[in-house]
Amino acid sequence: MSDDLKIDLKKQRRKTIFWRVFAISILVFLIFIWTSDIFDSKNRDHIAKLSISGLIYENDQYNDPLALIKKNDNANALILNINSPGGTAAASEILFTKIREIGEIKPVVAICGTLCASGGYIVALASDYIIALNTSLTGSVGVIVQTPEIEGLLKKLGISVNEIKSGKLKGEPSFFKSIDIEVKKSLQDSVEKTNSWFLDLVAERRKIPVNNLRDISTGKVYNGVEALEKSLVDEIGYQTEAVEWLNNIAGISANTPIIDYRMPQEAGLISFILQRLGLKLNQNKNMIGLTGLLLQWQP
Repeated sequence: MSDDLKIDLKKQRRKTIFWRVFAISILVFLIFIWTSDIFDSKNRDHIAKLSISGLIYENDQYNDPLALIKKNDNANALILNINSPGGTAAASEILFTKIREIGEIKPVVAICGTLCASGGYIVALASDYIIALNTSLTGSVGVIVQTPEIEGLLKKLGISVNEIKSGKLKGEPSFFKSIDIEVKKSLQDSVEKTNSWFLDLVAERRKIPVNNLRDISTGKVYNGVEALEKSLVDEIGYQTEAVEWLNNIAGISANTPIIDYRMPQEAGLISFILQRLGLKLNQNKNMIGLTGLLLQWQP
């Protein structure tokens, strides 16, 4: 074997060793990020921010962020950014309850974005202070049940539906026939009871006498200025006003960093590392439909 060949082999071995060491170092670094909180800014005093957007339904997407905010003593307050037309009554109530648990131990302020209506407004009611833009759409205090009916279409197609059930109201309302008086009365009763709960919640949280809720109870949507006049919100503004309120009410410095707690839903090492470095992958999840009693604004 020539001397030149021996030298080349030695160089090749050095390169191989270098890249092996480099790869192991990268792996150790990634494991370190995975297990360490060194890059987690949530370990310092901050204001937590959580965005509530889209339809509100029972999918547990807000459970983890809200739990983290609640138990993290470094999260001195919570800013809710709401852009939602509402959703199901049950899901809105659950979200309200979880946010109020946070409100018992730290101040919560809600910012109404483009749309903060019906169930979205219930979420805002969980806060201690509500801020809206002049052009925000909010209110829509009310309950709705909608059900399609295809009886006429089935008759035209020569299709009939046989039904055997244990009671008159079982399986009602049905797509396959018109709603009769008894079914309509039953549904109306459920709607009115849920609506009474909604109005009582508005009266309690906004300190509005129930007798003064006549206009609000129509289900009307208000812009920010009208909502302020109706005492549905406390101030016209945005995040600057939210921070100012937190400074005035809780002495939280205006220079306190605001950290977004909306967690990426993707699992795995790469997503985790991106999250730790302040990055995230894009998401695009759609919800097809809602059923049950709805607290939802529908234009």
